[in-house]
Amino acid sequence: MKRIIYVSLLFAILCTPVFAQEKTEKEANKEAKKEAAKLHFNQHFKIYGFVRNYFSFDTRECKAGTGDLFNYMPLDNNWNYKTDAEAEAAGVEREDLNAQTSFRFLSLTTRVGIDVMNYKVGKTEFGGKIEADFYAGLTGVTGTAQLRLRQAYMTLAWDSLRMNDKNMARVQLLMGQAWHPIAADLADVINLNVGTPFGPFSRTPQVRLDAQLGKLFTLTAAANLCRSGWPFCQLH
Repeated sequence: MKRIIYVSLLFAILCTPVFAQEKTEKEANKEAKKEAAKLHFNQHFKIYGFVRNYFSFDTRECKAGTGDLFNYMPLDNNWNYKTDAEAEAAGVEREDLNAQTSFRFLSLTTRVGIDVMNYKVGKTEFGGKIEADFYAGLTGVTGTAQLRLRQAYMTLAWDSLRMNDKNMARVQLLMGQAWHPIAADLADVINLNVGTPFGPFSRTPQVRLDAQLGKLFTLTAAANLCRSGWPFCQLH
C-alpha cells in the first residue's frame, strides 16, 4: 500500500510541470490570438460617431421655434400691473412676468458609422462605409423621428496605372449611396448635415470612377440614380 502511495506521489510530482507548461502555452496562444484580432480590427476598421446634446439657460422668456430648439429673441416686458400704484393698491409686488429663468436639455441626434479599409487582394484594394443616424424628433413636430441610412457603399481601387516613369495614377470605383460627386470638399462638422434632395448637396445611389492623375488633378465620371428613377450621367 505504501509503495502505491509513493508511486502516485512521484507521478504527480513529475506530471505537474508538464500540466503547468501546457496551461501556460494555452494562455499564451489565447493572448496572441486576442492581440492579432485587435491588430486586425485596428488596421481594417474604424468606428466613429457622436451623440449631440443641446443645453440652454435663459434668464427670461424668449420667442423660439421648432420645439424651442431655435431661439429668436427675448420677449418684451409683461408687467402684472401697469403701474406701481396699481400693484401697491392690490397689495402685491409689481413684476415682469417674462423675467423667468428656464433650462433646456435636448438630446436629438445620434450618428454611428464604420469605415472598412486596407484590404488588398493582388493589386486591388477593397473598402467600404456604412453610416446611419437617428433623429429623435421634437414635441409637437410630426414626421421628424427617423432612423436614416446616410451612406452605404463599397470601393475598389488600383494604383497600377502608370502615367510616366515616376508617377502612378490611382483609380477608384465606388458603388452605393454616397455624397453627390459635385459635393466635393465638404466641411466636416458635428451636425445633422442632412443634405438636400436636389442639387450637389445630397446623397444619391451611384457608380463613380475617380482617376487621381498626380497630386493636382482628379478625373471623375459618375452615373447617379435620381429621385425620378432615371439615371443621370456626368463627367467633370
